[in-house]
Amino acid sequence: MALLQLFVASSMPVIKVLLITALGSCLALEHVNVLGEDARKHLNKVLSLLAIILLLQFISHCYYEIGLLLSHYRDRCLRQLARHWFSLCVDGLDYIFTYVYA
Repeated sequence: MALLQLFVASSMPVIKVLLITALGSCLALEHVNVLGEDARKHLNKVLSLLAIILLLQFISHCYYEIGLLLSHYRDRCLRQLARHWFSLCVDGLDYIFTYVYA
């Protein structure tokens, strides 16, 4: 019984996110036309602003990671160095997929 309650409690945030995503997708469709033309334009401007903020945050994160690598390159072994460069690549791909799908 406790395991079922734990499962329900842990799955509720995921279900809420999926419901909000489905609702937003339905509202954004032109076929449903709940949002007017002006509302769609304003929403696109807000999403473009968020994408620019994410890009700036990603760039600052890259500068931090590169600075960390360059300042401690003598103390790190090759495996740790490869892991940090891999994390930069993963962050870049994450930003690209977020920007493309948003």
